[in-house]
Amino acid sequence: MLFGDSDTTRGKRRKPTPQSARLSVLLHSEWRARQLSDLAQLADCEVTVDTPAERSWLVRMAGPMLLPVAQAWTKGAVKTVPAHWVLSDRALQIWATVAGTLEENGMQFGLDPSIASHEPLRERAAAALAQLGAAASYVGPRAGGPALRVTGQRRLGNVMTILGEPPEDGSWDA
Repeated sequence: MLFGDSDTTRGKRRKPTPQSARLSVLLHSEWRARQLSDLAQLADCEVTVDTPAERSWLVRMAGPMLLPVAQAWTKGAVKTVPAHWVLSDRALQIWATVAGTLEENGMQFGLDPSIASHEPLRERAAAALAQLGAAASYVGPRAGGPALRVTGQRRLGNVMTILGEPPEDGSWDA
């Protein structure tokens, strides 16, 4: 989720260190918001879903279990990828829910457009996809990115086996 366009906030400082964290994601599909909410609840997160504008859903997840995630994925206010992080099947499902789009020529996994330099993030994300048998190429902003695109029947098959089908009222290409 943190590869995509999301924000982290560390909780209130009742003690010298924060006790919880919050992750927020703005989505433009109701089924994606519902699916992300369900996945977050499985991880015992407090979840709220707001609709700040028509056709958008703001999913906020909070709780003490997110503090290590926020600490590992940020250095100050900048996103980073933890040194020994491995992309799990569940993490790929979350990434696809937040920023995945099935297109005519492959599956595209969005990267956070607000990060000035994507190179370290993109390299780690591409390496993580390759470990799942889904090597990806970078798509720049002018071509519909920033994102990583997985192409080829075998690679795309590996991704779709992990992702499975979206809910009946959803579509990976929307």
